Amino acid sequence: MGIRESVRLNKLFVALDLATLFLVLGVGGSIYFFFNGFSWKPPSIGQDVPVGNFLYAVTIAMASYVGVEAISQAAEETSNASKTVPKATYLTVSLTLLVALAGAFFIASSPVNNDEALHPFAGLALKVPIIGTWLALWVGLMGFLINLASANSGVIGVSRVAYSMARTGLLPEGFRRISRRGVPYISIAVFTIIATGLIIVNGFSTSLHLLELIASLYNFGAIVAYIYASISLVKLSANKQEKLLGILATVACIFMLTLLVFLHPEGRILALLWFLVGLTLYFLKDQPVHK
Repeated sequence: MGIRESVRLNKLFVALDLATLFLVLGVGGSIYFFFNGFSWKPPSIGQDVPVGNFLYAVTIAMASYVGVEAISQAAEETSNASKTVPKATYLTVSLTLLVALAGAFFIASSPVNNDEALHPFAGLALKVPIIGTWLALWVGLMGFLINLASANSGVIGVSRVAYSMARTGLLPEGFRRISRRGVPYISIAVFTIIATGLIIVNGFSTSLHLLELIASLYNFGAIVAYIYASISLVKLSANKQEKLLGILATVACIFMLTLLVFLHPEGRILALLWFLVGLTLYFLKDQPVHK
């Protein structure tokens, strides 16, 4: 339908989600601990949590920063991007970190069973007196809606990236086609088919965990893109502090990529195939013409 409609939908879902997080972590957390008190016992890495499990969780947590990538992908269609994009990035990173730390603090302060460990925010909502059951149901609904918003952001991003790559000759010319509303419908259709294919394969494969696989693939693609961006910062910036930041970011991203390669066997194989397909498409085409 268009970028404006997509952004309006995302704004609504994100506003509801932030309000829910405030209700669970702020109001609900305060009420719960007023009646039960604080007894913070963070798990010990190596004893309560195996080191391998902790490192695996770190690689999955990377997907929390999907918002940063979505911001950069939509920058071309953002008014006053030089001011809007940095502000949005700082807000996204700050909110993600704040919610993660607050959630971890509250969850580590109360007894947690296996179900609550799998669904931590719903489990925390259940502990809120009187409204806990209804609040947990609402948290589940918001989890669905915020994932829908995230998928919507992904559609915006992938269609714009494919359009830009086609414009510079890195993808077939067909990806440049747009509808009357300015929507790159070919890009959206192609990647929707790919996503649908993954879901169908998962339906027939009981051993394949789709959520973990998609998180692995996203993280592989994102970390390689972040490495490109970090190296570009080192190469293009004249500011010494920015160059140092780029070097540190590159080292951190290479470390994360190493963890992904060792800890995600299915994602490792599919990511390798994905990169090989991309390289094949690149070398089969004429070199891009930059105007």
